[in-house]
Amino acid sequence: QFISDSAKARLDRFLAPDTVYIEMVNDDKDCKLTWEPITETISGAPGIPTCYVVYYNQIDPYDVDLYYFLSIALDTTYTHENVGLFVETDRMFYTVTAYGGSLRALNYFVENKISFKLGELDGIVSEFYRHNPDAVIEKKPSIIKTRRKSLFKSKE
Repeated sequence: QFISDSAKARLDRFLAPDTVYIEMVNDDKDCKLTWEPITETISGAPGIPTCYVVYYNQIDPYDVDLYYFLSIALDTTYTHENVGLFVETDRMFYTVTAYGGSLRALNYFVENKISFKLGELDGIVSEFYRHNPDAVIEKKPSIIKTRRKSLFKSKE
């Protein structure tokens, strides 16, 4: 039995964490993000994402064009180190997505400090493989929906 490319792509795509919990740690210097693990694809099939992708935004939590790549997390926690020392605490927002593709391209972006916006990952991963034809594609990269979370409550 054959499966279409579009159906297979849906099997590789994951939901985003419903809730991202935020805690300031280390004398309020670091921001620790945690979330529940994703255990199924958007199609409802059981599965575990390759990793999670963390994005940040310092301007408007509702504008998805302002979220930039921060890092990847191989489990359900990420600590943004020293953010409390350099950022206005009521102006930092995060979103986390689940990624079901190869880590090879993501590692390249992390090691070379290449930034990208939320929603651009599929395109830049495809571009990475187009320029690196010897790289092995483990499976089609995918980012799905996101949930935004403010680091702090607004000052009143």
